[in-house]
Amino acid sequence: MTNAQIVALGIRLFCIWLAIYIFRHAPGLWIFNTREAPETSAAFVVIAVSAILVAVIILLWRFPLTVARKLLPTPTLEQPTSYPIDQLQSAAFCILGLWILTDAIPHLVYASVIVYHSTRPNAIVTLEPQNFAAMAETVVELGLGLWLLFGGKGLLGLIRWARYGGTAEPSNNALNTDAHTPPRAG
Repeated sequence: MTNAQIVALGIRLFCIWLAIYIFRHAPGLWIFNTREAPETSAAFVVIAVSAILVAVIILLWRFPLTVARKLLPTPTLEQPTSYPIDQLQSAAFCILGLWILTDAIPHLVYASVIVYHSTRPNAIVTLEPQNFAAMAETVVELGLGLWLLFGGKGLLGLIRWARYGGTAEPSNNALNTDAHTPPRAG
């Protein structure tokens, strides 16, 4: 893998981040702008900026090596690295997953506090549709972050580790032994 390919991988990760950012913030900008300025110019600005950013994402995703060649000095473009591409991609996706989790976990805590306070007697806080939408968004971000951090095999391995408590067999092996042991004759 060359330096240009590493930068291209970073550019694609930036595309994923920007797509998530647009997905998260464009609806809020739309609602805020149409509520504050009901004329169509505010809505047009949100649509235009979102469309421009989507076009940037598509262009960067399609041509990451072209951008990498513009960013790196010519002598360092084709220098190979000693890391295999699988390890670099895995590390990059783990970092992106961590970044998403650093945003999703505080939102999850906030949503938990809101739900707790809304279910108390004489609650000051009431849950509204935007609260449920924010909670759904947080759950999706949490899932996406965990998937990027651990990957399919890594997430499955984490679940198995949690199920078995870090051992080769389930932590409740007494129940499993009784269920799988044939009855004794006699």
